Amino acid sequence: MELVPIKIYIAPGMTPQGAKQMAYPNLNDLKPELRGHMDWCYFVDSFGIGLMYDKIDNLGNGQDHEYAYTCVPEPFARAAVATFPDQVTIVSEKEMEDFYNNKSRCFMETEVLDRDALQTIAARVQLEKDGIAPLPSKEIQELRRQCLDPECQHRPGIRKNLRKTWKLFKESTKVTIKQ
Repeated sequence: MELVPIKIYIAPGMTPQGAKQMAYPNLNDLKPELRGHMDWCYFVDSFGIGLMYDKIDNLGNGQDHEYAYTCVPEPFARAAVATFPDQVTIVSEKEMEDFYNNKSRCFMETEVLDRDALQTIAARVQLEKDGIAPLPSKEIQELRRQCLDPECQHRPGIRKNLRKTWKLFKESTKVTIKQ
């Protein structure tokens, strides 16, 4: 899927009750066919890569605005920029990658741990060591090895986090960025 990265300025706003609320551009103002005849927030998740927020600059620094990034089909991106030129901009893939790696996903763990699977394996191994459970077959040993291999993505246990970096994310989701 070929997409275009965009940056969305989220301005300060207020609810009718006077509470602070961030004001997104109303991307539902775009033609329905540009957003798959769905609410834009669902469109971004279905036809884009979801909305990603800045986890560094948006935390407790007193800013009165925020930015979010996403990648969407080109017709949607161009219409959003034309309709909201002060709030939506098309950015380079380099800027998107820098944002993704250093502001949005920087707190993610390198590996995803399935604690239930790992505790089950550890308990079973302990039972085998204690002589309570029989020793595992070669098939069970291979399954355990796969569960403990971060590169093996089809077994629960320890898995490489394919959303940690822009490069891994693009490879795993088959996203390409329009140049």
